[in-house]
Amino acid sequence: MDVKACHYLLALEEQRSISAAARALGLSQPALSKFLSLTERQLGQQLFIRSSPLLPTEAGRIYLSACREILNVRQRSYASIFRLGAAPQQILTIGVTPYRGSRVFSEIFPSFTERFPHVQLHLRECYMREMKEAIRRGELDLSLGTLTSEDETHLCFASSSYEELCLSVPLSHPAASGSDDSATLFPTTELQRFSDAPFVMWGAETTNARVIESYMSRFHFSPTVIYTGNNALLVNELLKTGIGVGLIPRSFCKPHENRVYFSLWPPVQTFIGIFYQKERILSPAERYFIFLVLRNAAESGMDIYYNKLSRGIIREFGG
Repeated sequence: MDVKACHYLLALEEQRSISAAARALGLSQPALSKFLSLTERQLGQQLFIRSSPLLPTEAGRIYLSACREILNVRQRSYASIFRLGAAPQQILTIGVTPYRGSRVFSEIFPSFTERFPHVQLHLRECYMREMKEAIRRGELDLSLGTLTSEDETHLCFASSSYEELCLSVPLSHPAASGSDDSATLFPTTELQRFSDAPFVMWGAETTNARVIESYMSRFHFSPTVIYTGNNALLVNELLKTGIGVGLIPRSFCKPHENRVYFSLWPPVQTFIGIFYQKERILSPAERYFIFLVLRNAAESGMDIYYNKLSRGIIREFGG
């Protein structure tokens, strides 16, 4: 089994059509059909059922698994060899937030360096306002974070997911009886019910602050603010103590933490992804990095939202 044959067979599996796979590989349909028939005669096994869509047989699934492993071993071997003293061909500086962004970066880093061993990644931790300014000044190549619709007038944004901001309410508040501290589906409520409560708010460096302030302004709601902070973990820990009410991402809403949660109506949402300068032409390494961010969101069980840019990158790398 040679590498070219592996690519041909995996293209057939991915495209589910001989004609579509031939176009993707830059071959004629008769040539690819002849290759498949010859391979099956040599093996003495049918690899694909000639249906629409094209489907692998049991023998085909075993053979395709071997193809993937061969290509993975080849890629890992080349990457290991290239790392031996090779100077980086490209340096990418990536902006991340201290909590979520750093976690995502650590999860995708091994896959990126395996495919692009000559590309060096530099990490810069900062909050969203600083990150956007650094992108505009050209100090960062790509950034992981959240944007508002206003930001997209001067930044390109490949969205990966969206997340609801839920209301964290201490058990001591009278409205807390309307929810359950072990629930994962939260009842809906309105901000006006909490006009008497002290609020923990997000700092001006965060996108959450802009989203929440815009939402409150729509409903003419002016909270009594007892603390403002940019650090997501600190905001969350303060709310756990029960000192006040605040809006936090749904992923922070854990049961049995001395508080209950509500969904606001209408809901408050933020969109998460990766962004860069509007006029920037992405390199293959940059596009693959974005693909890994998008794939990570899907594998993490987040609520997926791919815009046009994201869908194009997903298609490019066969996701």
